[in-house]
Amino acid sequence: DGGDNENATFGGRDSADAGGGGGWSASGGGGSFFFGELPSKELFIRWCFANALLPAVQFSVAPWRYDARTSSACLSALRIRDARMPQLQALAAEAAASRQPMVRPLWAYDPKDPTCQQIDDAFMLGNATLVAPVLDAGILSRPVYLPAGRWRSERGRLFEGPRWIHEYAAPLDHLPVFDLEA
Repeated sequence: DGGDNENATFGGRDSADAGGGGGWSASGGGGSFFFGELPSKELFIRWCFANALLPAVQFSVAPWRYDARTSSACLSALRIRDARMPQLQALAAEAAASRQPMVRPLWAYDPKDPTCQQIDDAFMLGNATLVAPVLDAGILSRPVYLPAGRWRSERGRLFEGPRWIHEYAAPLDHLPVFDLEA
């Protein structure tokens, strides 16, 4: 099937970070594809964006093995990472000092919210940034659950949680990110 990750999740109850580890890393392209078929170009790009804000990023497959558009999309994902590097560095320092994970399931943000208990396709960076990547092929929008709080999207739009956004636009070269307003 070319490595399509139809059942990929982030932040489930069995997450290594739920126990206090410092962070996750995942291989760009959704895993280690040293043998067999390459993942589809679409899922490779999606995974580049999904991995962009994890503590560590590596590429098991070089983006240029696909084409220039794929390389450009992955570069865009790395630009998102670069723009948030101060946040990632601060979270890494906090994790080292407090043993609190950088990447957390939504239920760690609000353990009493029953909906947060069910979300496994989005994650928190610390307690102030919600990341909701698209993990499946053929998807151009996705539902996003925002826990209690006032959230600003990467597009600058404000949302008051708790609430669902049922059709949040997520084109191929885009990463839905929401920051908690102070």
